[in-house]
Amino acid sequence: MKVREEFAYERLRGALGGHLLCEAAHCRIPELELQARIFGGEFGVSWLGEDGENVEVLHFGIWNREPGPDFCGAQVLIDGEKI
Repeated sequence: MKVREEFAYERLRGALGGHLLCEAAHCRIPELELQARIFGGEFGVSWLGEDGENVEVLHFGIWNREPGPDFCGAQVLIDGEKI
């Protein structure tokens, strides 16, 4: 299941020419800053999935600053069911 991007995320991505992560030299926003914005809820905590399901982040989990996933142990509800 994919989740549609939040409007704030779309505006940020558009303002940066579609380049968000700073893993490549042409990027305009450091990955650490993007992670901080996500973790702080700047892009929201609930979205509508592509198939119309309600997706809500209860807790973003532990912020992983090492290689691998950005967050571990997140708590998410999909249509009211905890996954």
